[in-house]
Amino acid sequence: MKRVTIKSLEGLQQQVIAGKHTFISDEPGDEGDDRGPAPTELVLAALGS
Repeated sequence: MKRVTIKSLEGLQQQVIAGKHTFISDEPGDEGDDRGPAPTELVLAALGS
């Protein structure tokens, strides 16, 4: 089974670690800092994959 780890960063940012890949999830500029895809965008991307 694949493992995904989430670590909270500052504000609404989350560090996502999926296997050997690491990236940031964040809310758009009006709520967060827009430093990565929003959680809903990640869900849609996963469904599309």
